[in-house]
Formats: sequence, structure tokens, C-alpha cells
Amino acid sequence: MTEQIFDVSFEELQKLYVGRVNPADAAGIIETSDGQQLLLRKFGEILLYGGMEGETFVLNEVRRIALVGKVFSESDKEPFGNFSLVGPLNTNSVEQEGVINNLIFQFHYRELSIIGIEKKRYAGEEGVYFPPVVHMIGNMKWQQISDITNLGVRLAIDLELFDDPEFNQGIELPNRANRISLEKTIEIDFHWAGAARSNDIITVQGELQPLMAVAALSPLPCFQPTQPCQADAPRMLIRELPLRFVNLATLDSGENIAALCGDQIGGVCDVWRQQAILNLNVNPIIDDRLEAIFDIYRDFDDSQWSDFLQSSGLPSTNQVDVYVVNDVLAGGVSLSGGGATYDASKASVAIFLVKSAMKNNRFLLAHELGHGLGLGHPDIVTTLNDGIVLIAGTGSSVMQAETPNIPVNTTTNCQIFGSPILNPLVLVAIPEVSDCLRVLV
Repeated sequence: MTEQIFDVSFEELQKLYVGRVNPADAAGIIETSDGQQLLLRKFGEILLYGGMEGETFVLNEVRRIALVGKVFSESDKEPFGNFSLVGPLNTNSVEQEGVINNLIFQFHYRELSIIGIEKKRYAGEEGVYFPPVVHMIGNMKWQQISDITNLGVRLAIDLELFDDPEFNQGIELPNRANRISLEKTIEIDFHWAGAARSNDIITVQGELQPLMAVAALSPLPCFQPTQPCQADAPRMLIRELPLRFVNLATLDSGENIAALCGDQIGGVCDVWRQQAILNLNVNPIIDDRLEAIFDIYRDFDDSQWSDFLQSSGLPSTNQVDVYVVNDVLAGGVSLSGGGATYDASKASVAIFLVKSAMKNNRFLLAHELGHGLGLGHPDIVTTLNDGIVLIAGTGSSVMQAETPNIPVNTTTNCQIFGSPILNPLVLVAIPEVSDCLRVLV
């Protein structure tokens, strides 16, 4: 498997075209090995490298397809589960006009298993019905259906994926998804990143104030960076990531959990927006889970992860979930850093933060969010259960495993934004705006 690193030079932006996949248009089908058809509703983005030759769009490479959505059975109106699809994980190039073949994707459908077991759909089956992650090999067809403008071009896209037996035969359970396809060809407007608005204007704004009420956590984009772009600074399109906080910790009298979470948001903005190109969209609700059913997760142990995924109303695959807990343990032993991330680089990512550690480490969430994006610790090879190798973070940066974490980002850390393993929830902000990296190293 070839790791791809995004060259974030201004010249590369001139080749990048961004298309947004809307859920109303992107219906699909999963054909399973036992003859079922599951229906898909998905959203996400497709990034292409290409250019114009006269009035013709020429595709050079599929840079990224990232889709997240819900799965329905033919008989149910309620979702059967959630899935994410991200890739290609391999280098690719056009060998035939209008078609690009043998794209390798990571297909993640853990919640299909969880909900399937929970609803007892498959009586007699033991264990997990679907494996959590598989590989699919895809073919994408495209056709230009509009004239070229200075903003971009409209393309008709068709995508079809098949089981990758060479990879999947090594997983614990067989892949049940024989084929994934779109119900019909979809038309997508691809915008030229080279025409994106520049974000170079310096705007000095006030410091992020502690959020004093739950209601204050409205969608909160990070403040625009106050430092100018250097002449030779790498550029990228600004990305956006949805975030949700859920409180499972015991609160002391007068303790303000919203203010505590707001301080962590400020730390993320300092590292991932003031220095890089990641913006946030924060869910306005912090759930204060006081029901007895959630008591067992206040001191969260990694052995509880599978059961936790089955807890109704907790896990989400539409946003990064951040759970505030009393403690995080591994095998009954408290983790020294005060945080843990599960399902790194996947739409079902969940981050657990110890309440007391948040008070003493403003950049704890910034560190764990790096894992959620697809970064590992420096000088450590981290291989996920699907064979994906996380990009090693930089030493003496926010990805260094130390307490407290330091608010330093690097160009190496920012390579994750061009990697195929980047979390599929991270999407190009609409309208497209480009900005430079202001990393310290």
C-alpha cells in the first residue's frame, strides 16, 4: 500500500477540483453475500486532480472520496446502521478515458454489526455479524456534462465497489458486502480550488472567552488567524470538522462543564486553526448524562468499548464525539495522559477526556483530535486493525505524548490533510476558502 502525502504548494491547488456529494442525490445499494440489498444514503466529498485542455476537463488522479451515511434495510424506515467509505488508499492514474479502475477503499461499517445484533436480526449468529473494517476495490466512471467556466465544471459520476478478497481473507470475519454501487449516476459540480477565496486578510479579534452556559456552545468556528501568510508558506483549502460533547462525568457543586469544554475548544483552535487549516463546527448541546444506565461509563475502561458502541444515544458517526469522564483506564489502570481515542481516522471516532486532566491541560483535546484525524505519536509506528498505518506526528509538537501537551503544530502534522486516511468527517468548507499554514516548525 502506497502512502500518499499531499503537496500543499500553491501550484497543487491549481490542479485540485472539489465536489460535494449531497445525500438527496447519492442513494446507493449494498449487495450482501447472503442475497440482501441494503439501501444507502450518504454525503461527503470527491477531490480530483486535473486540468483543462481547451473545453475539455482532463482527469489525472482521484485524490479523495470520503462518504459517510446511513444504511436502511428494504423493510425498515429507520436506519439499520451507519457506514463510512474513504480512499483511495493507493496511487492511481487514468488509463482509459472516462474510467479509472482499481481504486482501493476502506469501508467501515461497525455499527451495522452492533445494531444488527441489538435488533436480533440474525437469530443464531454468534459474535459480530459484520467485520468492523474491510477493503473494497472500486471503479469510477465520469463524463463531462457542462461547459467549463472559470469556477469549475459539472461531471456525471458513477461509482461501483467490489470485495477485495486478497486483503479481506486475512480479517477475523468474512466480508458480507459483495458489491456497493450508486443507484444512479449523480451529477456533481466540481469547483476549481484555484478560484477559492484567499483568507490572507488579517483580522484581530478578541480572545476566546470561557463559555459560561451550555447554550453558549452554539456552532463556533475558530477565529481567523491574526498572523499574515509568509510569501513561501504552503497553502490548502480550509477544512471543517463537526464536534459534539457528551458529559458522563460526575459534576461537583457549581462546576461549569461548558466553560471547561469551551477552554478545550480554544486549545484546538490555537493548534489546528491558528497554525493550520482546520475549522470546527461545535454542536450546541452538551448532554449531561445522569441516568443510571450510563454510570458504568463514568470511569471508562477500554474493555467497555464494544458495549459502549451498543449504548443507545451515545455513539454518532456524523460528528466527532468527545466524552468527558471521571477516568480513562486500560485493563483497570488509569492512563497517565488523561485521554484516549478510539476508531482513529474513522467516522465513528470517539474521544474520551478525563475531567480533571482537562482542567490542567488546555491542549488535551487538540492532541487527541490529532489521533482522530489520523496521526500517531512521534517515532512510533501505529497500525490500526485494518492495516492502515497512522502518519507519525512530529516530536516536540502537540502530538508528543506528554502532559500538558504543547501548542505547537508542524508541516509534517499537517500532511494528514492530504492523506487518504484523513478522517472522512473532515470536509472542505463551502464556499471554498484557501489559507496558508502558519505552523511554528
